Amino acid sequence: MAANISKQYYGGKDIPWFEMTEFVVAVLLVLNLLQMIKKPAFMTLTVTVLAIYVLHNTHHITRQTFRGLVALLALSWAYDFLWLFLIEPSSYDEDLEDGGHEYKLRRFVKFVSYIALFFKLIVVAVFWKDSLDYRRIIKRKEPEQEAEDNIDLIVMQYQAQIV
Repeated sequence: MAANISKQYYGGKDIPWFEMTEFVVAVLLVLNLLQMIKKPAFMTLTVTVLAIYVLHNTHHITRQTFRGLVALLALSWAYDFLWLFLIEPSSYDEDLEDGGHEYKLRRFVKFVSYIALFFKLIVVAVFWKDSLDYRRIIKRKEPEQEAEDNIDLIVMQYQAQIV
């Protein structure tokens, strides 16, 4: 399906998934920082920083680690959903406390939170796509190159045993 979309909208070329992943993480970070003006969004901030670490240190991670990051993103989406629809509606008393002076700020943060909640679904989808084609996208290796790397590793181990 992604291949069909790339042919239709991206001029027939493959979508650069790694760069796309870096872009969606950067956008998620900006949205999260905007939310943190008024909302405690430390779970998403932690997951976003972990995603940045994983994307810049791909040689230290495995597919399972990457899938765990996808699960953490989904968990942070669930937390944000609960916060928006269960916890935030109970903040009506804040308007009474400050006389409504921060109403526009709270409204802006809530608007950004809705955008981030929707955008996080896109981030989860991109990360899931990356985890399905992990070796090609994240490790940036073609299957033939990986086979050559495995053969070289086996030869080096064999030579080490001989010496």
